[in-house]
Amino acid sequence: MSEVTMKPRLIASKSPTAAAPAFDLERERAQLLQENNRLKRLITDLDALSQEGFAQIGAAARTALRSLQTPDGWKGDDLVMLLRIIACKADDIESCISNEAEAAGCAYVDDELRQSVEARCANQIPKTA
Repeated sequence: MSEVTMKPRLIASKSPTAAAPAFDLERERAQLLQENNRLKRLITDLDALSQEGFAQIGAAARTALRSLQTPDGWKGDDLVMLLRIIACKADDIESCISNEAEAAGCAYVDDELRQSVEARCANQIPKTA
């Protein structure tokens, strides 16, 4: 009598308790590549935003410094306006970068500042008896 060897084989089952679907390496790789590309675009956009904004802030600050170093200098209103522009641009860039980081799930939280603000707010709330 000849001996027959049987190879194991997977049997398809309609049961929901059947073995979990096989890991699809190619699909996982494609998803990781897509996420990697999304993050690269985000970082590139943030870099462009920071370079442009900080270059503008630097130029405005250097202009203000030069005006203070000249004998005639700028009039008070002009210098005040330039300093407001610097502050506004810094706030805009901070907000844009923060919003992008938050949308990507990477928002930075300054715990010390948050605790300080919470403490000040708690001290300002009148206590009722």
